[in-house]
Amino acid sequence: MTKNKTSKHQIGRRKFLQLSAVYGATSVMGAMSLIAFAGEKATPELLEEQAKRLAGEKAGSRKKAEVIIRMGVSGDSPSVQERGFPTGYWEFARDLEERTDGRIQVQVSGGNATCTEITCAQRFATGALPAFGSSSQNAALTYPFLSAVDFPFQFPNRASMYHFLYSKKGDSLYRNVLREKFDYEFLWALPEGRAIFLGNGWKDRPNARVPDDLRNAKIRVTASPMGRIALDLAGANPIPLDWAETYQGLNSGLIDGMENFASAAPAFGMTTALSQMINLELFSGFEHAAIKRSFLDKLPDDLREAVMESAFHTQQWVQRTHDRALTETVGLMDPPPEGTIFHEDEVRVNILTDAEKQEWVDRCSPETHPAAYEEQRERIASIADGVDVYREIYDLAREIPKDLAAIDVVPQRWWK
Repeated sequence: MTKNKTSKHQIGRRKFLQLSAVYGATSVMGAMSLIAFAGEKATPELLEEQAKRLAGEKAGSRKKAEVIIRMGVSGDSPSVQERGFPTGYWEFARDLEERTDGRIQVQVSGGNATCTEITCAQRFATGALPAFGSSSQNAALTYPFLSAVDFPFQFPNRASMYHFLYSKKGDSLYRNVLREKFDYEFLWALPEGRAIFLGNGWKDRPNARVPDDLRNAKIRVTASPMGRIALDLAGANPIPLDWAETYQGLNSGLIDGMENFASAAPAFGMTTALSQMINLELFSGFEHAAIKRSFLDKLPDDLREAVMESAFHTQQWVQRTHDRALTETVGLMDPPPEGTIFHEDEVRVNILTDAEKQEWVDRCSPETHPAAYEEQRERIASIADGVDVYREIYDLAREIPKDLAAIDVVPQRWWK
């Protein structure tokens, strides 16, 4: 078995560009969203059939457009969507245009064409973009309050993240602060607990499962201060490293590993540089979309409500599509099923026992090391007019049964 057998999980770039030239990238990506939601394989023939249909519908509605929403997203692409990271950006565009009979058109610009993972939020803040998408961790460099969901083990699992996102109380604690203080309407998110991945230098080592297994290991971290604090408490050596340099760093052994979404690593083609994955769910990863609240408020009532309904639809689409992708495409199981990316690229998946995960909680959590996170909690609370947002979200995340599956969380309209 080689470390490069991943082509079956993606439509070729050449075919995507060919179809995009004929039908438009938004129609092609919308077609991929529909196919993924139906659980079908995106063959070139089926993709062209769906893209042609969507392009025809758009052509019929283009003259009726009253509002155009430009949404800049960073590295998202057809291969990212197909390889297990269904962010929902193009599904939102497709649904909103259909829902409003073309009165709203959404122009999604991905592949770093308009902005990068860091600059999308910056361009949104200046008003250059009315809507954008990125991870909340990287957007927190521009909007620090977004990191209120980054505390280690604040969420026990993915189900608790969906419960938070659908919750009216969650809206009050989190979205409403962004809405009122930063002109920021948080639309939906792909939520997932962040894992620790180890590079090829760990291929012949025993499975890493507990903090002492990673003592002094150089682990690449994101912009989140909470992630750096947690790994430092665990005894690892957190290393800030540009995303563009991370693959080579893993492959060469410059770094031992990285923390990231469990499904983002395969989606962005990182798995050939990886040998192990610790399904730690250290803290939440939210790949999310946002729109300017002031932009939304200028819309007629029916169109404003349509945007929110499409966000609600997209949240449910992500919930269903991502859950299926984690097992059928990514292979988030021990061992990974044959035909999944983790299986093909020989990434060992280390699913922790309750006792092993508790070792991490004891070593890294604000519950056991409150002083280490005190500054971050106070900073977030000061933005939220004194509310201890960490504690409130921590309690909210534990309102549902611990063993509830993410797919079984009941959707509800958080803004009503």
